[in-house]
Amino acid sequence: MLWLTVVACIPLLILLVIVIIGRFLPRKHVVTRRANYRVPAERVWDALTNHREMNVWRTDLRRVLRARGKGDLAAWQEVGRFTKREVTVTTSRPPFRLSANIINGVVPMKGVLKMHIKPAGAGSMLTITEEAEIPSPLFRFAARYIVGLHAPLDIRLQALGRHFRERVQPEDGEHI
Repeated sequence: MLWLTVVACIPLLILLVIVIIGRFLPRKHVVTRRANYRVPAERVWDALTNHREMNVWRTDLRRVLRARGKGDLAAWQEVGRFTKREVTVTTSRPPFRLSANIINGVVPMKGVLKMHIKPAGAGSMLTITEEAEIPSPLFRFAARYIVGLHAPLDIRLQALGRHFRERVQPEDGEHI
């Protein structure tokens, strides 16, 4: 009977250790990633701003719903397999700069996504910076050690490459 108690307590002990480690991790983080594409900046801009078609190329999304933005600025809700987040554009300077506030409804996270597109030879380079806050120690631990803070940006950059029928390798970028 004692061994059953010990075995039952092991998952709780692991969870407790994860939460303790998560409490010591910073609540806020900044991650910047970039990728080069063989298409002009205008095509990258069109893909990033046409939220009605995002779920066609973004494999992490099941659907995108229109939401009310402020003034002429767009807003939408991204619904994925494990996520649901509100995106509200705060800065739009076609075809080079886009900033948006993000509030994740499933994973407790909020922050800002900044996207900068610049010409690079015959193509373009997209740099994405995520400035986010994760209040939950459990989710901070998962974001840092299980998923990786850069993984969501890499997934988006690679999906955009597949949309343009090219293979891209995301890399660290300079904070924008």
